[in-house]
Order: sequence, then structure tokens, then C-alpha cells
Amino acid sequence: GESGSGKSTLGRALVRLLEPSAGSIRFEGRDITQLPEAALRPLRRDLQMIFQDPMSSLNPRHTIFNIIAAPLRQNGLGDQLKERVAEALQRVGLPQSFASRYR
Repeated sequence: GESGSGKSTLGRALVRLLEPSAGSIRFEGRDITQLPEAALRPLRRDLQMIFQDPMSSLNPRHTIFNIIAAPLRQNGLGDQLKERVAEALQRVGLPQSFASRYR
């Protein structure tokens, strides 16, 4: 969509960073605007937002490895970090050497 068409606002509402003022958002048959935080947690594995400006979104103090690994740790996949980060880099066509870079 064009700049200013509401893509970011819609994305923020989908992941509940922004509460909609009206209407409903249905995901897998459920209105996610009515779900409590605990019920949203498992859905967040399938609902993720990619921000438009990665230079302002990525913490320059963390390596690419740590940035990719953070949600894996949060979801209990700490024992698979090296393999999962390597796989993520490969999927987007980046060499493994990028894992040790900052931003």
C-alpha cells in the first residue's frame, strides 16, 4: 500500500500494540481485540510485525545473533539457538559471518 494508507496502524492493532477504537480483528476465528493478554501469548508466535525502518528498530548494542535469538529464547528454544539463527540467516540469504555483526 501507499505511504500513509494505514499499514503500520493495522499492524500495530493486529499485534495489540494499539487498541482499536471500533470494530473487531478476527484471527483463526476469534476476535483478538477481546482476548486477555494470557490468551494472546500463543497467538503472537503467528502474529509478528516487521517495522519499516530497521536502523531505528534494531538495537545497535546487540549482535545480529542476539537480535534473532531473543524471540527464540522467549519461546523456550534456547537449546536450539545456534541452529535456528543459522537457519534464519540462510533463509534471507545472509552469510553466517553476519551473526557476529552489530546491526
